[in-house]
Amino acid sequence: MAPPPRPPMRRPPDLMEELVEEVLLRFPPDDPASLVRAALVSRRWCRLISGGRFRRRFREIHRAAPMLGFVLNVLASAVVDDSQDTIRFVPTSSCLPHVDRLRGRALDARHGRVFLYRRADYSWGDDCLDTLVVWDPVTGEEMQLPSLPMDRYYPFPVSFNAALLCACGGACGGHLDCNRGPFVIVFVGIYEDWMVAYVYSSEAGAWSEPSIAQHPRDFVDLAPAAVAENAVYFLFGSTNRILKYDLGTRRMSLIDMPSTFTSFGHNILMTTDEGRLGFIRADDFKVYIWSMEAVNPQDDVVWRQDRVIELQDLLPADALLSSPAAVGFVNGHGVIFVGTEDGFYTIDLKSNEAMKVGKGIACTKQGRDVDLGFIVYGHKYYIVVPYTSFFFPGTTYSIFLFANIWIA
Repeated sequence: MAPPPRPPMRRPPDLMEELVEEVLLRFPPDDPASLVRAALVSRRWCRLISGGRFRRRFREIHRAAPMLGFVLNVLASAVVDDSQDTIRFVPTSSCLPHVDRLRGRALDARHGRVFLYRRADYSWGDDCLDTLVVWDPVTGEEMQLPSLPMDRYYPFPVSFNAALLCACGGACGGHLDCNRGPFVIVFVGIYEDWMVAYVYSSEAGAWSEPSIAQHPRDFVDLAPAAVAENAVYFLFGSTNRILKYDLGTRRMSLIDMPSTFTSFGHNILMTTDEGRLGFIRADDFKVYIWSMEAVNPQDDVVWRQDRVIELQDLLPADALLSSPAAVGFVNGHGVIFVGTEDGFYTIDLKSNEAMKVGKGIACTKQGRDVDLGFIVYGHKYYIVVPYTSFFFPGTTYSIFLFANIWIA
């Protein structure tokens, strides 16, 4: 007698949507490919992940946008056959594109955007003006800003720097959802006789009237700016001073750094966990971390040294052939970038762990690839600009993320 037929297999019940959501909310934000793969499981999961509620809760849980890569500025003087500065975008997530030799110099990066400066070059078909560009390294989209108002009467500033900020300030809820929203650019420039600041608004599509101050008898360094307590701070290049631009009053003032340091060094501005201004300095195989405590009634700044890190305890011997330099800082994560003879390392201030994130990348010189060594501030790559952002399926970015996952 034949055995009775087996009952048909029943489809297992779907997991409760609330349970699925709680699991997906714990996915690592620095690996957006994991959310894209989860969205491909079913239409129900895709609708859940791409919904506004999930994106909002994901940002609230993880708070600081993850670092998904960093930009290296390759100086034109490092490459004999190239008259233009170029950048290289190095992703730390496997699904983001690697961008090589894009023309320009990265000045700042915030909220999923990178701010570039491009020097005019007739060989590239340019007109006579330098250009300022906001660039999206994931989609490749570029937005060229209008020329500075003073470009009509004067040449480009002798030295300059700029910061890219969210236009909403604190009103956007801690910058958790401002990747595609309006932005502002704070631009400071040193001309022959004065110091000038402009603010560009993406909503107005125009630059503000200039704020003018006395010439500081110095030049603005191109290290990324720091934002703290409703002000933007820029380093000077040859003196122990910091330029403060107050976002409320639109006035500029100068701040002295600790007198224990000489003017030439590897300084990087940062925002502390308490929201105050700080800076990092690498010297003699050590990293010094300082924060600004207060301003006394005489308008003098009081600095406090918070920590000293012995790099010889963290980095391998190949990275210690010469004293490393501080070349970048990831605000909101407490991570320092240091440049060494062996490449780039990150140092996590919370775990006190170091990790190699990039090696020295060869450049083309007279038709062959060579390692050019260090040439500016001790390093051929002048400054590292970290790139942080949130990415979700169901947005414009998901098309590019899916394409990279599919190719891989």
